[in-house]
Amino acid sequence: MAGRFAVVEMQCFTDNAGHYILKELAIVSEEGVGNWVFLPPYDFETLNAKAQQTALWLTTQFHGLAWDSGDVSYGEVPNIISRFCAPFSRIYTKGLEKTIFLREFLKESDCCVINSEDLDSTIKNDCFTVSPPVCLRHTSKNFKSLRCALRKASLLYSELDPYKKSVWT
Repeated sequence: MAGRFAVVEMQCFTDNAGHYILKELAIVSEEGVGNWVFLPPYDFETLNAKAQQTALWLTTQFHGLAWDSGDVSYGEVPNIISRFCAPFSRIYTKGLEKTIFLREFLKESDCCVINSEDLDSTIKNDCFTVSPPVCLRHTSKNFKSLRCALRKASLLYSELDPYKKSVWT
């Protein structure tokens, strides 16, 4: 694995057409870690009944992030992805939908987006001696069992790092 690489993980909602609405973005590399939670691009009431039901389920059962939560304007998504991802020769993420999503934002760069599911590597979550970081939104006991993009990115980075250098120790 020559060259600089980073791992990008995200938590999303879906719109009325089933397209991703990015909620949480985490980037982990040898150089550092970034984590952003985005404000919604429009009001919850704009979603149809199915999208609203899915959003509520994701909030309570999956990632714990409310539709209306966030700190960063949704309009900043393209800027953040290109600024923090494009400098890497490779970006790894997990899942075809996320791979396609990132490729759209990075199509003008020389960065190659790779679906980690296409690799022979598998993450063994029980083999870590130090707990990976969790974003501050997922630190309370109410959210510990929910999915944190920063934790997922850190685990995947550790699996892909050829020298097994941990970004959190």
